Amino acid sequence: MAKGYSLATDLRLLINNPNYSDITILCEDGSFYACKAILAARCEVFNGFLYNGMKETYENQIHFPEIKSIAMKIILNYIYTGFCTAEELKNDTIIDIYHAADYFQLKNLSDYIIRVIGFFLKPSAESNVPELLSRALVKLSPSEENSLLQILAEYVSSMPLNTIEYDQLSFPALKFLLSYVRGKGKSLPATEYEIFRFVIIHVAHQISKDAVEMFENYLPTMDKIDQIQDPTIIVQNKEFHIFRQQLTEILTPLLEFIDIRRIEGKILTDVLEPLDIITSEKIVDAYRFYARNHLGLPSSYATTETPVSFKQNNSSQVTVNQNNLFPTIETKTPDNLPSPIVNSPLSINKLNFTWDESACGSNLVIEKAGTTVRALSNCKSTENVKGKILINEKGIYEWNLVVDRGCKKMYIGICAGKSFDVESFAGYQRNGWVFASSGLYWNDNKFKRGEATYAEGDKITVHLNMNEKTLAFSINDKRYPEISTWRKLPSKIYPVISLSYPGQIRIQPDI
Repeated sequence: MAKGYSLATDLRLLINNPNYSDITILCEDGSFYACKAILAARCEVFNGFLYNGMKETYENQIHFPEIKSIAMKIILNYIYTGFCTAEELKNDTIIDIYHAADYFQLKNLSDYIIRVIGFFLKPSAESNVPELLSRALVKLSPSEENSLLQILAEYVSSMPLNTIEYDQLSFPALKFLLSYVRGKGKSLPATEYEIFRFVIIHVAHQISKDAVEMFENYLPTMDKIDQIQDPTIIVQNKEFHIFRQQLTEILTPLLEFIDIRRIEGKILTDVLEPLDIITSEKIVDAYRFYARNHLGLPSSYATTETPVSFKQNNSSQVTVNQNNLFPTIETKTPDNLPSPIVNSPLSINKLNFTWDESACGSNLVIEKAGTTVRALSNCKSTENVKGKILINEKGIYEWNLVVDRGCKKMYIGICAGKSFDVESFAGYQRNGWVFASSGLYWNDNKFKRGEATYAEGDKITVHLNMNEKTLAFSINDKRYPEISTWRKLPSKIYPVISLSYPGQIRIQPDI
């Protein structure tokens, strides 16, 4: 084709052409001729390297040892012509090309790769997506905000665990996957025990083949769970103790993403506890969870069916039938008779309140008789509003909030103290404890990832236990565990929400 008809075609002739170049780009495994002026005019990163007055400005070579030549070829073609086609992106090179586009801050190219990468991914047994995730985490920082990592993790999270080979998924990739799933409030297509087993065997692969064989034997698959070995065999195996020490050191950062309370009690007691690879604190926490959420055995205090009474704080007589652990208010019996139940059941105080106009951010509006809060269009950063109710007595309290309109920055929780600033994000403040719609629990500029997220249309219930000073949340009536790090709540509490535009949240009264 004659010159002059297509600018892109003509400029493509300049790529890697020494006749039109004044600099050589050295890559990990090759080199290219290029023109400084074109590079600097089209890419801010190159402009910073080549016209900063430092040595690169005066030299005729520039070195990028972390960029592969196949990726640099695509980068130069895009810089010179502004084009990149799906045919140029291959399954085995797309990670390197995305890394290079990200490195040189070519956002349009990065976005294009994200749009077309779905054509290369197949979440099936023969898929290499786990390998791509592993390779991506070698090149890219493990941020859950990275679009490529999100897409890869999403695909891997849909694959059955038994289709993923252990050598396909690196340790950083496994950790990122578990963190991603937990942060999105999702779950892998497996039981919690199967997830736990997969993680253990994966870690064992980093120790030795003998360790893999041993843990595969001690952690049977679900179809062989009844073939549990005698725990004393484990205790007496000296080699197992060596492997266990190595395994627990590697395993520790992964355990925070596995909820052993979801593992069946029999498996927990007969399989996991004898291995001694989970801390006793986590085991006890799981048992405590079972005790709180399941009916126990009837009390052995007496053999008769005569109800035994005890007093609540409000002095009303409560009785317990030995064949029914649920108390009923009935007849009086002697006050000095000991109770078969250690803690009396407490009633739940359902709160109906309004929002406090005197404790409301300047860009928030309280409407509908004080029950609804709406963020104005100029509310770009998060602002707060307190509930017009002080909770300062012992008891269990609950209130329901509904998200009428979602927004990027949305938080629900509690606050305390006169020093609480309604104009600043509650989660940055020492006396603010809030649950983000993204699934993070915020307090004192620190966050912990939770199990679920919420959005527009969802109902969030706040569960405040002023006896134990604990806080928990439900989403659409599904309750999630108490936040373990929030164990020292103050004695005076206010409900609080944090919003930005166009968020809107209302109180749902308990009728």
